[in-house]
Amino acid sequence: MPDSFLAGRLRSIRTALSGLIKLFRTEPNMQVHLIAALLVTALGFYVQINATEWALQCLAIGLVIGLEAINTAIEELANKVESRIDNQIKRVKDFAAGGVVFAAFISALIGLLIYGPRLLLLF
Repeated sequence: MPDSFLAGRLRSIRTALSGLIKLFRTEPNMQVHLIAALLVTALGFYVQINATEWALQCLAIGLVIGLEAINTAIEELANKVESRIDNQIKRVKDFAAGGVVFAAFISALIGLLIYGPRLLLLF
């Protein structure tokens, strides 16, 4: 029993990672988020942010990328359910996209709070 449980969990993780890789390879918005995440991570090492700042940055990155994945899944499913323009489906897709934009805005604000004072010292 424990072996089959573990094997099932490993299959689930492998499937999820495959989906994440597909997202990064095929979705332009996800690629933008990944590039932004890599840039602020490199900046974090460069300016030596503290543990709390790393935690906030990681949460912000995870929130945006996670919501973008959910948004993409909703869009894919909605397009499969109804290929024609439908006002209710459009509303659902707009709500999901709005969640990503809101998370990105909050993440940018977190970035400004972390890096703003440090960048001001450079100028």
